[in-house]
Parts: sequence; structure tokens; C-alpha cells
Amino acid sequence: MCGRYTILPDAQAWADLAAVLGEAVAEPLRDLPPRYNVTPTERVPIIVLGENGTPIALDARWGFIPPWWSKPQPPNLTTNCRSETAARLPMWREAWRHSRCLIPASGWYEWFTAEDGTKKPPKIPHHLQRQDGKQILFGGIWSIYQASPEHEPMATCAIVTFPSPPDIAEIHERTPLVLKPSYWKEWLSREVSDPGRVLEMGHEGAVEHFTKKTVKATVSKPQNKGPECIEEALWSEMQEQGEPDASSKNLRWLRETEGRTLAALLHDRLDGVASGAVITKAERRLWLREIGDRSDAESDLMVQIVERIRASLRQPVKTVAKKGPETSQGSLF
Repeated sequence: MCGRYTILPDAQAWADLAAVLGEAVAEPLRDLPPRYNVTPTERVPIIVLGENGTPIALDARWGFIPPWWSKPQPPNLTTNCRSETAARLPMWREAWRHSRCLIPASGWYEWFTAEDGTKKPPKIPHHLQRQDGKQILFGGIWSIYQASPEHEPMATCAIVTFPSPPDIAEIHERTPLVLKPSYWKEWLSREVSDPGRVLEMGHEGAVEHFTKKTVKATVSKPQNKGPECIEEALWSEMQEQGEPDASSKNLRWLRETEGRTLAALLHDRLDGVASGAVITKAERRLWLREIGDRSDAESDLMVQIVERIRASLRQPVKTVAKKGPETSQGSLF
């Protein structure tokens, strides 16, 4: 997911944007002041198709409001749009088909939950950027919302999210959709309205390689807006947790294995059926994050294994020291 991000204009970093979408879009973005802690409901720049079919930049409220919304208060939790359900939920489905946008950024923040089995585990902020250092265009959806005839129409937007690639899964189970330049025009295109194709674009066109650094807790307060938000800070909790197996193979196993099978195998690993090597905290925390993002996360089986994993984080647990679950018949992947 994405709950905060940065916009740090840089002429060289915006070079791809000018080449693909035009100088008329890139120029106003270069002139923006730096923003180190963009927070929900703030006005942010987005890129959409204008009436003549060419890309234009405009300001939008970060927090999507569908055009049909009639309640006095805006909807909650609409800064992010979950890709897996966007095509069928009333909140998103029309925009998913017909009103997509690009949202410029330089990086974003994720909070790693250092799950320790307690009710309030520490949360460690990270700043993430593209590995190649270029600016980011999030895939998003947008709307024009007018509260009443007396109010001015207002653009609103949300960032589309997908399950995290390996570079990010170590700290968070979901990530904003960062699109490759070759997919920018198609994402904006009004001619693409098939919801399945929109989902395919997200899978095919996603940038997968990122750098991350732990930063000061300063960023956790929305009122803090200065460059200190992206200053690197050492968190001993990150060094002490060990390394998880966040490979594509292991992530696919955690995300796609049938629930009953997954729960049984994770129970076996926690029991230490085969031998006595330690499962790192990082690995068990990865299990928790990925289970929490599954569609069956609230089933009795998943709730039970989550509680078992959390309990294990309060004490040492020993089991098989292998990359990904295995049985005597060989790899489960």
C-alpha cells in the first residue's frame, strides 16, 4: 500500500516523462517545490487525458470520491485501490474501466511492523525509490466529484496497489503500482476499458526493483514536512530480525497454496518436525504479512496459524533450516 510519499522535482529524473508524455506535462512538474511527506487528502499532481486526447497535468485530492457519492463526509480509506477487487466493487469499478491516471512521485514510505507477539509492535518507517533513481509514476484512478451545484467540481484520485515484488515483500505485503514508461500511454487510454486488460497492464507493466532505507520516525507525524523525513536512521530491530526468504518462489507459495495445506505445513514448521534449526523472526513475520493479504485471511484456519506464529515470536522456535517449505517427497513449489 502507500500512505505517504515524496515529490522531489529533478530535471534529469523527469526526462522519461517529457519524452513519452510531452514537455507540456513535464514542465509544470519540474517547477513544483519539494514535498517530503505527502499525506492523504492533500492536493497532489496527477496526469490524465485532456478532452483532445493529449496528456495534461492537474491537481487532485488524494482520496478518491466517486461521482455518485451523496453522503456529507467523504468515504474513508480511499487513498489506495486494491487491484484484485477494483473491477467488481462499486467504489472503483467505473474508474477502473474508464478513468485512470498517473500520479507523479519520487518515492514512498512503508512502515515495517516488527511483529513481536504483542498488541503494539514497533513500526519502522522506510523510504523506497526506483532502483535506477528515476522518478515514479504510480498507476491510479481518478474522478470528478461535485458535492452539490453550489460547490466547484473537484478532481480526486487513488493509487492502485498490488502484492509486493520480492524487493519490497521483506517489509510490506503490498506495494503501489509503479508503471514502466512503455505502459504510461496505455494506462491513460480511454480505448482500454476491459477490466481484465487493465489488471494485465498492472502485472505486465510494473517496475519490480527498488531500493529502500530506514528513516527517522519524524515522517510518522503528518505535520512534519521537511527534508529530515527522508534522513536515514539505523533501527536495530531490522538488523536483529534476520533475513526472510522473499523470493518470487516463496511468495508465490505463501500466496497461492490452498489454505488447509498451507496452515498444516506452517504448523509443522513451527513444531520443528524434521530437525532443530532456527526459523528467523524475519521469516515468521513474512508469513504473517502474506497470510494477512490472502483472500482467506479471516478463515478459522488462517486465524489459528496467525495466532500460533505471533505466539512463536515471543519465544525461540526451531525447525527445518531451508529456503521455503519442503516435505520428504521434495519441494512443495
